Amino acid sequence: MITGRLCNPTSIYDDSEFHQHICRDGMKGENMYTLTLTLNLLTRKKEFTGVHYRRLHAFVLGSMKESDPALSEEIHSRIERQIFAISYEQEKIRIYTPSKRIISCLQQTLLDRKLVDLFDWQAQIIEIAAIFTTPEEVQNTFHEKFTLRFVTPTTFYQYGNYYPLPELNRLLSSASKVMQIVEGVEVSKHQLETMARMIRIESANIKTERISFGKFNIIGFCGELSLQCKALPKEDQYIVWKLVNYGTMMGFGYKTAWGLGRTQLIIPKSSAHVRNP
Repeated sequence: MITGRLCNPTSIYDDSEFHQHICRDGMKGENMYTLTLTLNLLTRKKEFTGVHYRRLHAFVLGSMKESDPALSEEIHSRIERQIFAISYEQEKIRIYTPSKRIISCLQQTLLDRKLVDLFDWQAQIIEIAAIFTTPEEVQNTFHEKFTLRFVTPTTFYQYGNYYPLPELNRLLSSASKVMQIVEGVEVSKHQLETMARMIRIESANIKTERISFGKFNIIGFCGELSLQCKALPKEDQYIVWKLVNYGTMMGFGYKTAWGLGRTQLIIPKSSAHVRNP
């Protein structure tokens, strides 16, 4: 199980030896970070909808803007793959990012704010915790067989069209953009396509699901996809393993900063583990 290493508020914000991998521009780095907000709901428990995810995205950007307006603007106008993703589950909000600067900024603001206000949904922040995970820790948990469980609707977007299908090449391509941010390693289109062709799909249980963001809807897929990578060269197996891990941390596909593409990584029962970043 990849749990990462715990970072206290001081070590996250300070340039201590505990965090050796820091990107100079603050937007890239050699670790994946997860900031977890444990909540006490102040409103009646209700479904966390696409509208709430859209508001949560605005809340996160607004929190960044309070302490680092330049960072908030940079993220808002970003054309490349979104630099952070969010999720909500069991009274916990999680923000995932390879940027230490984002984690530092949010932690500084939220330690003072202590309230998540999404209009008709409010919660008190009772605990803030951050962890980081290194590429070495990801590789050390390697498995050649695993299942991807798509928890929130997942879709891909290209040339004005949505592709709500679990195409392996699109999944790997989406995750490769995260790998490039984290490790500075670019996997070629040809290599991605070759690896996708050699991955064996052992089972698939997929359904389409519509999510509403208020003014528009998006159709994505949810369900499970069990994969086997034994036919790949060992080096490529490790690359695929890293890609699916980065995909489950940052989400696959389109609008991951709005909660889409949230995925769990499940390894065989003999290892008894569900990776829920």
